[in-house]
Amino acid sequence: MNLNEIRESIAKWNSLRKNKDAQGINALFVEGNSFFYKRESLEKSTSGSYLHVYPGVSAQGKLHVFLIEADRDTQGQYQSKEGILPFITQCGLSHSVNLGDEIPEQEALFRIQDWKDNYSSWIGAQVEEPDNIFQAFAIPLSDVAEEHSLKIYFALKNEGGGGNQIADLIVFDESAEGRLLNVSKYYDMVRPVPPFHVDTPLDQENFFLLEIS
Repeated sequence: MNLNEIRESIAKWNSLRKNKDAQGINALFVEGNSFFYKRESLEKSTSGSYLHVYPGVSAQGKLHVFLIEADRDTQGQYQSKEGILPFITQCGLSHSVNLGDEIPEQEALFRIQDWKDNYSSWIGAQVEEPDNIFQAFAIPLSDVAEEHSLKIYFALKNEGGGGNQIADLIVFDESAEGRLLNVSKYYDMVRPVPPFHVDTPLDQENFFLLEIS
């Protein structure tokens, strides 16, 4: 996709959110519950930076995921000579294999399976909440190794003691043989937005692709 198509795709996702279209959102996840991502070798990112993950809906009605490092997800990069497009990675959804054979962390397995089993009912309830469904995710970059193939799963995790669930992403390295290696130690640090957090890296103003979509 070109940049205008990416912007339109993100805007379509946000239109579904604003319209509280649980049926339309649910239909997108029939295509899968995970995606592959490989971080290219770039200059070192700012300490404490994030990888921004945006869902979007293509002109063909398919869910796509767009990933860009926070240091590139800026108006300055957008207005630069090279532009912002070269730093956006585009991913489609895929279905997972038998997770029980490949994922050693039981908590990670539980969260991924919880999404597979319950995303439809969770989305139906979540679109009615004040923060609605997620617009993006932020993954800490400190442990996302360059030139590694990663498989990233949608998941649900319990938040607090009230049984409330929030959307999550679980990130794994993939070996050359296609096996999933140990769950990343930072998987509890993935943050869905909203809620945004003022005067932090998770402030809405730091998600530039949202501003222009």
